[in-house]
Amino acid sequence: LNISEMKMYRKLPVPVGYVKSSEIFTDGTPIIIRTVEGDVETSASDNIYFMIGVAGEVYPISSEKFSQSYTLHDESPEVNFDYSPTVKNKITGESINLLEFAKSCVATGETKIFATPIEKNTKVFTKWDREGYICGKIGDYLAIRADETNDVYIIRKDIFEGTYVCCNYA
Repeated sequence: LNISEMKMYRKLPVPVGYVKSSEIFTDGTPIIIRTVEGDVETSASDNIYFMIGVAGEVYPISSEKFSQSYTLHDESPEVNFDYSPTVKNKITGESINLLEFAKSCVATGETKIFATPIEKNTKVFTKWDREGYICGKIGDYLAIRADETNDVYIIRKDIFEGTYVCCNYA
């Protein structure tokens, strides 16, 4: 990927939800995160947070990136989702509704991404799950964190357009 040909974006300050994985699971529990683009496998720890986006999408984030990218927020995130955001205990098969544990936060706008619309259906192997992949459809966005260019992922078009704005600076 050539990021010099991609535009830079920042996240808008929209209230979203988060849950610290260790508040639900014991440390080391293997979990499956049901993202919009596919399942991602990881293990629960104090370092892993589950983010709940504006469309109920769930994705993992490290505690370090969470503290760099978000501030805590008093208002509850919007919860008008088509389905309840869940994560699954890989050992027991139990699905956990994240809304029962969710707290609210807002993007600081400091974290930047490079992004470009996808021109053909695409599979991306993420840093979170080297064995599995997430899928993007034509029109979705391929995103790369500006501060960590090995963090590549897909953002659904409608979610991207409602939560990111183009920046004029790198």
